[in-house]
Amino acid sequence: MCPLPTDDDVREIETYIFLVEALARVQEKTKTSFPAPGEFSQDEANVLTWADHLLQGETVMGTWQQATLTLHPTDNGRDLLYKQTGDEAGAYIFAQQQGIRIAGQVIPLGVVGTHLLSGHVSELHDEDQANNAIRITLVPDDSNEYETWLITPEAPIYDVIPGVSRRFRKESTEFMRRNDELLRRLARL
Repeated sequence: MCPLPTDDDVREIETYIFLVEALARVQEKTKTSFPAPGEFSQDEANVLTWADHLLQGETVMGTWQQATLTLHPTDNGRDLLYKQTGDEAGAYIFAQQQGIRIAGQVIPLGVVGTHLLSGHVSELHDEDQANNAIRITLVPDDSNEYETWLITPEAPIYDVIPGVSRRFRKESTEFMRRNDELLRRLARL
């Protein structure tokens, strides 16, 4: 006689099914494909759920302890750091190419906007001269909350940044249009 599954077994199976379905949605949206792993680590479950919500057009809220960013100066608005208020502390908004790693496979998501509601620069690292990049570490102040969203023509970064110039809006829109064209061409290969 076979033992009946416990409530914990059922919850584990339901969680696995939820994650496989989320992986299928993420793979469909990002045009990536690989077999689902036999199990997901907690970190993989967290980033997969986050990516699934972003790709469905949702804004994801959370809390943060520290963020280390590598900012590459570009003319297309891809790597952007904007300090919203204050001399020392303030809200920070940035946009960078993001991806997730599931079962050793990298899934590119696109450009993700992040809004840290309150923080300050705790450390300015040495510049990466070869790549003309700057690394900074931010830590929270009054609030350790953040929000993230996938930047698209329907949800551009400048919607949350007051006073952004029309030129930046035009360049951002043009960058997103070129990015969409590139994704369509890659999908046809």
